[in-house]
Amino acid sequence: MSRVFGLVIVSLVFGMLIFGCASPKAPGVPPVPAPPVGAQAVPPSEPAAASAATGNLYVIHAPQYAVIGGKNVLFYEIYLANRSADGLYKVEALDGSRVLKAIEGAELNESLRAPVNGVNDYAVYMWVELKDGDRPVAISHKLYFEGQPALEGAKAEINYAAPIVISPPLYGNGWLAAEAPSNFNHHRKAIITCAGSTGVSQRYAIDWIKYGENGKIYKTDAATNEDFYCYGQEIHAVADGEIVDTKDEIPENVPWTPSPPFTVTHGGGNFVMQEIANGTYAFYAHMIPGSLRVKIGDKVKTGDVLGLLGNSGNSDAPHLHFHVATSMDALFGKGLPYAFESYEWEGNSDWVAQIAKNASWDGAFGTPKTMSMGMPAFDNVVTLAPAQNST
Repeated sequence: MSRVFGLVIVSLVFGMLIFGCASPKAPGVPPVPAPPVGAQAVPPSEPAAASAATGNLYVIHAPQYAVIGGKNVLFYEIYLANRSADGLYKVEALDGSRVLKAIEGAELNESLRAPVNGVNDYAVYMWVELKDGDRPVAISHKLYFEGQPALEGAKAEINYAAPIVISPPLYGNGWLAAEAPSNFNHHRKAIITCAGSTGVSQRYAIDWIKYGENGKIYKTDAATNEDFYCYGQEIHAVADGEIVDTKDEIPENVPWTPSPPFTVTHGGGNFVMQEIANGTYAFYAHMIPGSLRVKIGDKVKTGDVLGLLGNSGNSDAPHLHFHVATSMDALFGKGLPYAFESYEWEGNSDWVAQIAKNASWDGAFGTPKTMSMGMPAFDNVVTLAPAQNST
């Protein structure tokens, strides 16, 4: 579940259709005809004149405050209904009249999701960073169109509820937070609506891979699962809780070869789903078959070993996909932020480019940074240690 391996967004879109799920739509707003796939935020050749703004802006889930990579972030979507995004050239996130974030140009093109494959409304992926001490009560939005009036709306109160504090699922140094929260990875783009509920269950997901002493994620040639430093690592319960679902029958894949066709039931490979608080679930995916040490109904403590890191399901190489959400169904729910009590931030890694060049990691800081009460960001490399109250 990363740029190279995981629940690729295209697979998710087709999975939605196969299983009868549809896209979000504002109540009482008829759908607009879908433009071609890949529509971009550029002016139309002949902007339509308009005397008043048309369309409707809305937010499904209130923006939730989280600390990601040491930054204070609001991470959410706004939806544009009952009109096209033709001519859209800027999106502003506002605290009253104060601009918190302006998105335009190439960033807007990448942030805009066109209606496609049954999705009725446009979505704009939002990543708004707040300065320390800045706590706006609510956020609203303004969309600017070439030759047309601006459209305002999608006002929502900001959710400042403290995220759940958990222990890391893996221990040791050199852990790469591949595809960790950012505005443009495949995890955050997996908007799924099913049975009338819309969410991004993988919004705060991380694909964990480990660097070894040679500065690479593999020892020699990456031809076998065993050649990866992360393979076979123990996966630990991040909190006390009950095991509510498992799977332990999916064979492993050969690295860098096509994984089996994606299905909702097999995408996570061998996995453990744990309820860690009332209505809050931790998902651990892609384990080695036969390695699970728990079963449904087991009560576990923080730090207990659940199984071993593997390469099963929709995965191209060994890694642990981990996320926290509101549903025990891994794909359908609202992703939730979480926080580690502390971790050491070793540096950053452009690991895909390094693999392509067979190069070693060279993004280490001179001195690691101690981080507290937050979660790693996209492609951070960190050292993880069990929480003080873990077993």
